[in-house]
Amino acid sequence: MFQRWSKVSLALMLLILIVHVPISANAQTTNGITATTNKLTYKSGEKVIINGTVEKIIEGTPVTILIRNPIQNVYNAGQVDLLGNVFIHELVISDTSKPGIYTVEIKHGSQYAKLQFIVNVGLIQTISIGTTQIKVRGEEIGLIKYKSAQVSTQEKSITMPLDIVAVSDSPIMQEFEIPKEAIDAPGRSLSVETDGVVLNCSETETNTARILNCFVPPYAKVMKITGTSVIPEFGAIAAMILIFSMAVVALVRIKLVKSFY
Repeated sequence: MFQRWSKVSLALMLLILIVHVPISANAQTTNGITATTNKLTYKSGEKVIINGTVEKIIEGTPVTILIRNPIQNVYNAGQVDLLGNVFIHELVISDTSKPGIYTVEIKHGSQYAKLQFIVNVGLIQTISIGTTQIKVRGEEIGLIKYKSAQVSTQEKSITMPLDIVAVSDSPIMQEFEIPKEAIDAPGRSLSVETDGVVLNCSETETNTARILNCFVPPYAKVMKITGTSVIPEFGAIAAMILIFSMAVVALVRIKLVKSFY
């Protein structure tokens, strides 16, 4: 009797777990389509890669993908062609994305699959550099304040004084989305250092930006990012414009004097 009751209790517990545990990124409701995402959880700026296979290929019919945000509004939609029986769809989580569970619906003819992923939106600071800006994301706002950036065309670097409110002796994780038009290093990684010490940052690359994840020391005073090409300093550009303007004015005056005499 006791063994029978134990089996019943165990079955009930398993049923409760099945009902209450949410669907993970690699689990899908499938009817002829198998699909997955490259991660379960994403932050702003990260790339979502949805890939999968279809059981039955319908010639001339693309795979349709519809992604809804946590309040069930359409967040992203697309149609992708099959390569054999394989499909891939990519998107980047925007800065304005709502945090929560996103639902992916995939269809190919009557075949169907459904899966989910989670978006955790970090807090964002921006650092202006010329006509562009570096975006900095962190789990807590105000721990690090980035002051005005200084560009060195000779060293191919960007230097930023730091104002850190140290709440502990632990390094502070920061993600830097750095536009390639600001600084770049084709074929190699950017170098990041604080107070002369090089940081060990992980780095990913998109067509337009470098994304670095770095642990910043809690008492750092200056950060320097070095590449092989850098945006010209605004001051230098302004000086060139001023010189050009003065030259134009001088030429106009000479012509006016000559026409007067």
